[in-house]
Amino acid sequence: TPLWVDNDANLGALAEQWWGAGRGVDDFAYVKLATGVGSGHVIGGRIYRGSTGVAGEIGHVAIDPHGGPCICGLRGCLATLVGAPALIARAQARAAEEPGSILASIAPTMTAIEDAALAGDGLALRLVEEAAENLGLAVAGMLNLMNPSLVILGGGLSRLDELLLRPLRETVRRRTLVSSVAASEIRTSELGPRSVAIGAATLVLEAALADPRLFPPLPARTEIS
Repeated sequence: TPLWVDNDANLGALAEQWWGAGRGVDDFAYVKLATGVGSGHVIGGRIYRGSTGVAGEIGHVAIDPHGGPCICGLRGCLATLVGAPALIARAQARAAEEPGSILASIAPTMTAIEDAALAGDGLALRLVEEAAENLGLAVAGMLNLMNPSLVILGGGLSRLDELLLRPLRETVRRRTLVSSVAASEIRTSELGPRSVAIGAATLVLEAALADPRLFPPLPARTEIS
């Protein structure tokens, strides 16, 4: 049986290209915000995987060279500031200073932080704004370097929509060339939490359409009277 393997950000990008916000767009980036941060890139209508298949590791772009250690062995990576473990740790550290926050009375999780932000909780909103600003630094660099026409945000935080997009866009506006940001739209995924699963199914569908010989027809069933 044929087997295909890809990373979640590439699969998210593929799903958006076929079924979501990236339909009809030849050059765009999909950024997935989850435990870590990854990006999938569509260039000229095709997923770009790099020379060894690991293109798009935006989570390991150094935002603060003197920052905390990352699991990859580097320091100050975007993932140490925006990934789920970093945000949860920050929420736990600050909750004691803000006893009125929703997050002070529970064990924070990413879903809890998102729910609290949607409810207007001050601490949660500040955590989201800081994450958006740090993410904006990386996205601004990507826009200057690759000039995609669209950036799609997926993963858990993307359900915050404008609460995340507003500070992110402001950071990007301050950090990019005028011509880069003018050509780019930043928006959230149309497929939500289903994007990676849809992308996995689409990967197989794409391969089957490209080469039907990969999936020969099943032998005819023999009727027994």
